[in-house]
Amino acid sequence: MRRPRRTSLEARASLKPIVTELQQSIIDQIKAHGPQTCEQLEYTLNLKHQTCSGQITKMVDELRVLRDSGKVKKNVSGRNAVLWEISDEKPPATQLDLIDNPLKNASWL
Repeated sequence: MRRPRRTSLEARASLKPIVTELQQSIIDQIKAHGPQTCEQLEYTLNLKHQTCSGQITKMVDELRVLRDSGKVKKNVSGRNAVLWEISDEKPPATQLDLIDNPLKNASWL
């Protein structure tokens, strides 16, 4: 197997990660403090509900970096809220991972 060219390595390094800064801040918060509800993340990260819940949905369904812990906690309204935790699944590191195998995550197959 031949060694990758320097320009190929530079191109790969320039690709944006799939996990955004906002998503990384959610991950960091959960890593630092354990499973969190959406409401807890909204408060500690100063996020709007729509922003936080949308990111959690993407991080669970598409990126698979978060998962339902199977536990709940009462939120301010007294209703049960899911405690989200870090998933064991390894997400694609960059957009190139999806380009290398575009059908890898195709749900219609």
